[in-house]
Amino acid sequence: RVKDRPVSSRMTRDQSWEDAVYANVMDKLGLDMEFQQTHLSIDERSYRLSEERGHSSRYPGLPTLYCIHEVKCRILDPTVAGMAVIGLPQGNDFTVNRVRRLQSGGTDTVVT
Repeated sequence: RVKDRPVSSRMTRDQSWEDAVYANVMDKLGLDMEFQQTHLSIDERSYRLSEERGHSSRYPGLPTLYCIHEVKCRILDPTVAGMAVIGLPQGNDFTVNRVRRLQSGGTDTVVT
């Protein structure tokens, strides 16, 4: 993940933006749903949907329409002990280790 950039990911077509927020924070920052519900606040009033036209990175030359959902989240108390895993309250750099299941049945560890 690039430092000082918003956390982002792709959504599935049938996924609500609210569900995508929780899944994205879990996947990118390693904070489980219970922790998020207790310590994060989603600012629903900040929600914004926009569209960008471009070319697919997977299929060169294919015109693509990207629907972008943006929302702000606030950490309720950055001094809570569990926030140290994301560098808070001091704002320290941190890494997240994720294990992903491969189609072959194996696993792959991703460090960001």
